[in-house]
Amino acid sequence: MANDVDGIGTSNSSNVNRSKSNWTCPNDRELMLRAKLETGWSCKTKQFQTLHSPNRNDKITEQERKTIIDVISRAQQSDEIEKKRISKMIERLKNMKRNARGDGHYTCILCNESFGFFNHNAHECHGCSKLVCNKCGVDTINHRNETIWFCKICSEMTEILKKSGSSYHEVKQQLESEHIGM
Repeated sequence: MANDVDGIGTSNSSNVNRSKSNWTCPNDRELMLRAKLETGWSCKTKQFQTLHSPNRNDKITEQERKTIIDVISRAQQSDEIEKKRISKMIERLKNMKRNARGDGHYTCILCNESFGFFNHNAHECHGCSKLVCNKCGVDTINHRNETIWFCKICSEMTEILKKSGSSYHEVKQQLESEHIGM
């Protein structure tokens, strides 16, 4: 007569309704049974209550404390190494921006090479819309299999974002705080 689907015995008629949706509210009889058995809403409720009972001894041993401190110190060291790595990448980007010599309209933004009358070897950067030459540009293919060009500065910015795992806005704020626009 009783099926043990949810941890307590229930009648077949209520299980028919439950088979359609796992989120139906239990009937009054089931609620009273659960209250008497102190099982709560789920089978795991009793386990949760015993884990967090006031009688439980929550003190950690000296070995556990040392292990926790060791893990925290290693995490801090790896964070420091990561910050140094990212700052080196940003410093390289700053140097590239500082050494950019062209105007990006009639000459290459990076090397100041003149494009001539027809701009035959000029490519527009997809990131900053400045013109770059073949030497200073990086070509790639987008999702539509079209060739797009980036200047080395925008390409480096993309690499910083990829390698650092930072969001665009975090890196942009760091660059702006150092007076290096994007």
